[in-house]
Order: sequence, then structure tokens, then C-alpha cells
Amino acid sequence: MADFYFVLGQKRGRAGSAFLRGEQLSEIVTPTLEEAGFSVKLHFGVSGLENSVCFVNKTALLDHGPEGLRDLRGRGNRIIIDPVDLPIGAKVWDLPDAVVSSSFMQDEWVRDSFPGKPCVYIPHHADLRLLDGSWKGRADICHENSAPPSPPLRNK
Repeated sequence: MADFYFVLGQKRGRAGSAFLRGEQLSEIVTPTLEEAGFSVKLHFGVSGLENSVCFVNKTALLDHGPEGLRDLRGRGNRIIIDPVDLPIGAKVWDLPDAVVSSSFMQDEWVRDSFPGKPCVYIPHHADLRLLDGSWKGRADICHENSAPPSPPLRNK
């Protein structure tokens, strides 16, 4: 079984985007990846990963930069980046094998700018822990106006 790692930043790996686009996303896609023959794991930092598929989260891009991607590439890893809203320099775009976009505009830009680079759109989704309403009345996860920082979106 091949390894598929959701790579989070060593320092920033507990940020909101690390949870939403790392831990939560890994839980959502694990059944499909396991059916395809992958073992899915979370990993903080870029060290110790070899001959695997690495889904590099925004927090890992911030913490480890292009050098981290080169390090992963040098150890035989296939690299998928998920920059979300992070500006990515021109020198970085040659490093990943594929890109995940978090908006229609970003998806269109990647496809137009790098036509040979596989790109898939995964919406920047709400924190699924909020759907059950357990956030109500909890000041530690609310803004001044008592609204959750990432309000849940539901299909009606």
C-alpha cells in the first residue's frame, strides 16, 4: 500500500487552514484514497517522507517554502500543493506535480497559466464541527458579533 501524506507546517500546523484543508479534508477523502490503495496519514513538517504522495498544505508551504518542496522532491515524493490564498512565486510552480485550487478564480488562473499542470478544484469548505450547532454560546470561537468565524453552509 502506498503512503499518502497530508503535510502540515511544523510551526503553523495547528492553524485553521491546517485543520480545514489538512485534518478535516483527510477525513473526508480517506475512504476514497484507501479504496485506491493508499494509506492516509497526517504529517507535520517535510522531513522523513520518502517515495510517497505528499499533499502539501498552505501551512507547510509557509513554514518550509520552496526548499521544503525541493527536499520532498529529492526524496522521490510526488507533490500536490494546496496554497489556498497564499501567493506563490514563479519559481515554485515547477515543483509540484499537481495543484489543488480553493476557488474558481484560482482554478482558472492555474489552468490558464500552467496548461500541463493537473489542477483540481476543492472548495474552501466550512468547519464541519460547526454544523451541529455546538459552537453557539462559545465565546472562544466567536467574533465580537457572536457569529462563528467560519459560518456553516448548508444545502437547502
